[in-house]
Amino acid sequence: MKRLRKNKGKNNIGSRILVIVLLLSMMIPLFPTMKAEAADVEYIDYRDLLDVYKRKYNVDFDTPTPKFELKIENGETHFIAPTLKEDANPYKHRSQIKPVDTIKVGQKLDVTHKSSLGSGKKFVRWDWQIYYRDENDNVYNSIISDKEKPNIPAPTKPGEIMIFLNIADDYELKGNPRHLNSSSHGNWRTEKIMDFNIPNNPDLQVKGWYFTGAKIKVEEITDIGVQHPIKVYDENNREVQFIEPNKNYKASVDVKHFLGEEIVGLDPAKNPKVKVLYTVTDIKKRFLLNKQPVQTNQILKPKKTITMPKSDNFATETGFVKVCAELDPIHRKLGYSSNPSNDGPICREIGMIKNYSMKDFQVFPKSVGFGKNDTVIKRPITFIFTISNESSPEAKMNLPSSPLVTIRDKGKIIWSGTVLVQPGKTTTKTVTVNGNIYVGNNDFEAEVNPPPRPPGETEFKPGMPDPYADNKKKTSILGVEYARCQECFKPHKRNDWREKWDWTETLGNVANGTYSYCHEYNTGKKDKNGNLITACNYETVSYQYCKTYSYKEWSEIHDYYETYQIKEVNFTSKYSKDVQGGTINLKNPGYNKEGKI
Repeated sequence: MKRLRKNKGKNNIGSRILVIVLLLSMMIPLFPTMKAEAADVEYIDYRDLLDVYKRKYNVDFDTPTPKFELKIENGETHFIAPTLKEDANPYKHRSQIKPVDTIKVGQKLDVTHKSSLGSGKKFVRWDWQIYYRDENDNVYNSIISDKEKPNIPAPTKPGEIMIFLNIADDYELKGNPRHLNSSSHGNWRTEKIMDFNIPNNPDLQVKGWYFTGAKIKVEEITDIGVQHPIKVYDENNREVQFIEPNKNYKASVDVKHFLGEEIVGLDPAKNPKVKVLYTVTDIKKRFLLNKQPVQTNQILKPKKTITMPKSDNFATETGFVKVCAELDPIHRKLGYSSNPSNDGPICREIGMIKNYSMKDFQVFPKSVGFGKNDTVIKRPITFIFTISNESSPEAKMNLPSSPLVTIRDKGKIIWSGTVLVQPGKTTTKTVTVNGNIYVGNNDFEAEVNPPPRPPGETEFKPGMPDPYADNKKKTSILGVEYARCQECFKPHKRNDWREKWDWTETLGNVANGTYSYCHEYNTGKKDKNGNLITACNYETVSYQYCKTYSYKEWSEIHDYYETYQIKEVNFTSKYSKDVQGGTINLKNPGYNKEGKI
């Protein structure tokens, strides 16, 4: 292995040596131990070499102790330092070191050195060595870094990671400038005859060096996630396809084990049983449940699916909810949800399809002419309107279907009444009221189901943000101002007028739904008041409805005109028949005749 360092001199030499030594030591199973070429060569451990220096130079000094903090993406933090026992008898084989933690493929690591100084005043070198092994004990990646804080990539294969640190401070040994005050403490000792002779004695070789190390076990990734659809249940624990206002419901979702071979739910802290969060809002954006946690008591096996416990009860007077479910983030944090795309939230909108619409609104007469001295004309006014009820049938058929309709003149109600219109039907009604007509446009507005709306009359329609937008329509009567008589004698060959066209466009798909119909029967039992107790046999009934995905409404003004002229005014008399042979065109009576038309 070739390693480049910025350091010069003794630091550079020492760093290169330690890197080479540790790397080769990690590969002991692959390479035989090197032997001395000369019989008179002696070997010395680094600790023994330090004792030689202390006696030779009559000094007492200590080397720094490598320590580091290991943070893992699963939330665990470990302080790695040699114990007194480990420092006295360091490990020599990887099998002797127990893993400090178990992580998943893809989980990140972070190390920060927390070493203690020896006899020096500051650290001058860091020697990080990280080795990644697969399950077959093959090294597939290694990181050698002299930075104080190295960047450690996440593992890509199951197996193990070994992290080692050797440290040096700035203590200088007088009389031996070649000495680098590297660690003589640690829980790991590596042996390798050095190619470079640190003691500067050809007959003395150093082969024992010290590191602080840690092992992390790496397991195959696991992925669990929530699955569509979310199911909704009523108080009788029956799954429903719609909800009714002011009644209690619960939600449930399935969670699947998508990837990996590890069972989920075997350890309350490191591998907890599956937990999901339920959130429910109504059409008014109010939270009925807000990330309510629910945890199963089951384990989740590979490739299997479990149904989660139901949420708490939720109810709303609006008759519409949006139910969402998501995997608790703890599973991703602990490495059991490698694919965030199936963590959720997944959502389902469910409610009564209830929407009234004012389809048409007309008024008669269309115009009223005023006399010379008229300022207001009191007369009967006839209105014709058509309303529709696009709503779902429901259990017991008790959905209100007689909405209030109002007609307003300048904002004042001049007529109101309830109109029966069954779900999926339209109703046309004619009403006549006495009203006042003024010169100009007399505007009228009809509205079905106006506010304030009684319970059960809240509207909801999928794909339509404002279900009340189609509840109103306008029309008008034109009050025509009195025209003086002489105006009648002016030539008038063209009429101009303007018409307003109201348009609506609704796009949708045919959707299928079901509701439960109650066949009521007597149980033969009586309550405490002596009344017969009834019960229901429910029948599931299918129906179709238009699930709207687009709705828009607009108006257009169209201009029209007509032209006319008198071509002929025919006159017939006995004289014209006898003398002129028939009919005379009085518009062009002929020579020496005059006609006025």
